[in-house]
Amino acid sequence: MSLILLRFFNFLQLNDIQNSFRGILSLVFSNDKRVYIIKAVTPLVPCDPYHSALDIIIKLDKVSFFT
Repeated sequence: MSLILLRFFNFLQLNDIQNSFRGILSLVFSNDKRVYIIKAVTPLVPCDPYHSALDIIIKLDKVSFFT
């Protein structure tokens, strides 16, 4: 994705979780401020030193399936 499109849609890179080498390889983009990234406590697969397991959380005020 080009920087022009990211800026046009107001996308931000939300992940600031560093790997074992103090780098950030897992990119998470969103233009919604209700999205949070945390390091996973119980990963689904074993982690390697380059890619930490992440939990991506979207905080919703309420969910309505039938409006």
